[in-house]
Order: sequence, then C-alpha cells, then structure tokens
Amino acid sequence: MKSNPGKGIKKVNTASKNAVSWAMLFNSPEGHIFLAGSCIMIFIITWFLFGWSWSPENYQRINALVGTRLVMGRPGSIYFGNVIGVRPLDILWINMLFDTAAVLILYPLFVLTTRELLHIKFFKKPILRTFEASRKHHDAIQKYGAIGLFAFVLFPLWGTGPVVGSAIGILMGFSSWFIMGIVLTAAYLAVIIMAFFVTKLHIWLLSMSFYAPVTVIIIIVVVTICFHIKQWVDRKG
Repeated sequence: MKSNPGKGIKKVNTASKNAVSWAMLFNSPEGHIFLAGSCIMIFIITWFLFGWSWSPENYQRINALVGTRLVMGRPGSIYFGNVIGVRPLDILWINMLFDTAAVLILYPLFVLTTRELLHIKFFKKPILRTFEASRKHHDAIQKYGAIGLFAFVLFPLWGTGPVVGSAIGILMGFSSWFIMGIVLTAAYLAVIIMAFFVTKLHIWLLSMSFYAPVTVIIIIVVVTICFHIKQWVDRKG
C-alpha cells in the first residue's frame, strides 16, 4: 500500500496555520472580544449545570426561555417568556446575554476566516451563509454608514440580526471595537423595544381570550419551522 506523504504534510501545515491563527487571535482586539464571549458562554453553561441549586423557582422557566431563544429566536423567546410568566427583567437580560455571546464569539471567527487565517471545516458553511446574507444588505447600508448599520441591527429582517450586522461591519471596514459598540448597543435597544411591544400584545391578547396567547405561540412555531425548511431547501438547491 502506497503512502501519501503530501496528504500528511497538508494536514500538518493546516494544523500549524490554525495554531498560528489562534495565537494571533488572542493577541489582537478580536482575541479580547472572543475571550469576553467565551466567559459569557461559560456562565451560560454553568447556569445549565448548577442553576437549579441557586434559584430552583426560576430554573425551569429560564431554561424554557433559553430553549425557545435557540429555536425561535428573539421574538419567539420574548413572547414565550411572557406566556410562561418569566419576570420581565429576566426576559431582557437573557436575550441580551445571548445576543452578546453570539456576537463576541462569532465575530472574531468571521474575521480570521475571511482573512483565510483559520480553517475549520464545520464552521465554513455557516460563515459563508452569514456573509451571503450580509452582502445582500451591504450596498443599501453602506451609503448610510454607521447610522445605517445601527438601524439594520435595531430593526432586523427575518433571519438577520446582530451577528449578520457584525459581518456587515467587517465589509464596511469599521474597526472591531467600533463594530461591537454599534451592534451591541442597537441589539440591546432592540430587545428593550421588542419586549415592551410584545408585552403589550400579550396583555391585549389575554384580555380577548385565554387561548389567544397559545394560538400566537403555535403560529410563531409554524412560521419558524417553515422558515428553517425554506432555508434548508435553498441550501440544497
């Protein structure tokens, strides 16, 4: 059986290139951003493991809210939080925490991947999808500069948000900390505005019928499933 030394060399070169890339990452602004995001993720994981002992009365509700955020996104999680009786402040900080962690962890990886300094196979396709989404909106936002980026994150379209906004910031040539400031400020404000209006909607629906909020949850679930199916079909096509 013949050996293929070239294949081994390629693997070694890729591994050493990734090692150099990670070293560059942790010595750069993007590295500091990534470390901050990692700390937030450690906090979230720790809560999942030990939160029941700290706050048993809120543990199940908050975990349900977190799960809804992962599946249905920000609007669904805010509305579901109101339905199951999660405290308004908990709804706010959990959604803000998720937006922060997503941006702080994914943004540095975007930077390294687009500069071809990092090669992670399973991460390549999500990166390409995110940048495809960012390029679709880049031209329209570019002419308005930072204000346009802020507005895009503040009033996101379906399937977009702070992560796509940070990718657009890269395309616009803004510095890392400037992108973080714009994107996260807009994301936090978006959470507050959305929580305010969704809470008002929930109260209004309850005044109409006890079953109205449940009906809205079902509609959100169906729309979310249809959206993900469409995305899957588009990727396969």
